[in-house]
Amino acid sequence: MKLKLTIIAFAAILGFTSCKKDEPKVETITPDFKLELISGSQAVSSAKLGYVELAFMFYKKGEPYIVYNSPDIEMNIDTEILENTTGENDFIIRQNYKVRSSLNYFCRMPTKPGRLKVRFFNRINNVEKGNSVVVDFTVTDTSTNWKLINIPNLQIIKEGQNGSVFAVDINQEYYHTNNYFSTFDKVTLVPELNIGAVSKDGHFLLFKDNVVYEYNPSTKSTTMHTKPFNIAAIHISDNVVVYSTISADLISEKTLDAYNYMATHTINNTANVLKTTTGEVIVLTSHPYAGLLKFDSDTSSKSISIAPSEGVFTEIIIDNNKLFAFGNNGIYKSTNLGDSWTKIGTLPINVNPDTEIFIKNNNLYIQDNVDIGIYYSTNLENPVFTYFKATPFDSKCYPLNNGNLLVFQRFSNYQLLIPFL
Repeated sequence: MKLKLTIIAFAAILGFTSCKKDEPKVETITPDFKLELISGSQAVSSAKLGYVELAFMFYKKGEPYIVYNSPDIEMNIDTEILENTTGENDFIIRQNYKVRSSLNYFCRMPTKPGRLKVRFFNRINNVEKGNSVVVDFTVTDTSTNWKLINIPNLQIIKEGQNGSVFAVDINQEYYHTNNYFSTFDKVTLVPELNIGAVSKDGHFLLFKDNVVYEYNPSTKSTTMHTKPFNIAAIHISDNVVVYSTISADLISEKTLDAYNYMATHTINNTANVLKTTTGEVIVLTSHPYAGLLKFDSDTSSKSISIAPSEGVFTEIIIDNNKLFAFGNNGIYKSTNLGDSWTKIGTLPINVNPDTEIFIKNNNLYIQDNVDIGIYYSTNLENPVFTYFKATPFDSKCYPLNNGNLLVFQRFSNYQLLIPFL
């Protein structure tokens, strides 16, 4: 599969040195200093670039070189435009930040076709050191673009309807958009809420203890609902709300504040609850069965185990009335809602079974927990995975219904929207 966008990502590692206060060291310009582009060609042919992330290795006498907050030494990468035929003077460094021992740069690129030739060089105490690196960008396509979203340290998102998305950052600040982050608003709510589910009318349900906070994205208002139980998780299927509680109950709510106890003191830690088109309710639970249970309806109190004997699952998804289950021993599919199963594949080697898994736009997406990126397959019947690494230091990726990939930038105040498939 071809990606619409060639993603430019470079990695950087800068070394370390120290000097004694009683013996100050004066650096001079010598060939011993070297700036190096780690990966990729210096001549870059690409689609239209909204932002590009760059990073370099800088050496002193062959060893990686970095200065850690020294009061006597200031080190930074600088730029010089050598050639620009795009007609826009839009190449600027928007943000630079350290990731572990790396120094990364978000650079804003022109949005018109043409050639952009940029020289990158290192300065120490405002004196240029060593060689420079010239990057030659050829912007040939104006149909796609990266978008940078100014939401600090994004952690969790929940997608609703028609471009509606709710997001939480690491500081427990809440954001909402009705247009896939073309614009977005900060939402004022009490801290440390859990995102539960999205109702049939597009309202986002968040919760804490025994209170549900219902956020209406149309009116930008929040309604509070107090429940007679402490909530562990909220799921919605076919407009029926199903709660798992701290006391291990499973409770359905078809109309507001009218509760039906499907299970009492027996089911805890529900990972997912799905309602089928024929009315059955399928529950993924880690206690007491560590598998799948099927109830006849959302008012039933009787369930049967429908998990294959060799499978312990961490996620279930219904797509086109087919049930997909994911776990340690592989990926399973059932065309009769759990009565029988077929193993259709295995999880990629770098994927933890507790990872996030999505079916979007008839494609299967699985988060990579080790190298940080995403695996995807365009075949739901016999998954064959392709690995996609968005940028060097991502936290995770989330595929949106509009075909864009939302990239969570670790340690950054900016998140990326990338045209994906």
